[in-house]
Amino acid sequence: RGSENTTSLAPTGTFGAQHWNGTSWDVPVGSGTGVTGGVGTVAVTGANSFSPWVLSSSLAPLPVELLLFTASLNNNNVDLFWATASETNNDFFTIEKSADGQIFNSIAIINGAGSSTSTIDYFDIDRNPIVGISYYRLKQTDFDGRSSFSNIVPIEYNPNADPNISLFPNPSDAGATAYVQLNQMEGEEVLVVLRDITGRELFSKIIITGSNNEIVALDPEGKIAKGSYLITASSANKFYSKNLIVK
Repeated sequence: RGSENTTSLAPTGTFGAQHWNGTSWDVPVGSGTGVTGGVGTVAVTGANSFSPWVLSSSLAPLPVELLLFTASLNNNNVDLFWATASETNNDFFTIEKSADGQIFNSIAIINGAGSSTSTIDYFDIDRNPIVGISYYRLKQTDFDGRSSFSNIVPIEYNPNADPNISLFPNPSDAGATAYVQLNQMEGEEVLVVLRDITGRELFSKIIITGSNNEIVALDPEGKIAKGSYLITASSANKFYSKNLIVK
């Protein structure tokens, strides 16, 4: 749902290792060498447990460290949340949205904190989500005009979707297993079928649902290639369908 995204201005000079203690960044420690190419090293002694560390340079400030960026569907809106562990020279954030994951447009601009050494939470709402699958990302811009981007988060919005069938994750990754959940169909014999866009049947299974929220694994061996697929679930007097995207 979110991922870490640490950005910097690629400084050179003497590097140190800087530790996040849960509230703020400690003073840089260790000794090392910055290089414009190749490999440099930083040596730190006395570290005996796992915890967040970054490299900092004597010639540049700490980067803006994005702890997470998430987008989640909330009825007819998309809630957007992100948090930073530290900020330096941070002018503003831009929320961008795309219908295809390639061309992004700005939908909101939120002022940054400038410089901060404590965790800051941000929140915004997209009240006009795209029907179908769309993509969100966060752009961060410094006062000097330099910018960086977060991870891309997909959202599926279908105001007319039938609540009795749901897919997750959707979109899913090639090689991973996707699941279909059959809701409010307890004690029914349900035929679940997976087809590609040409109508070719790739997976078929009859399920005797044992609960109101039966979960069925689609392609448990992870052989579905990238593309668009149709999932259907049919019983004696019900028929449901939903699109699955594999990326």
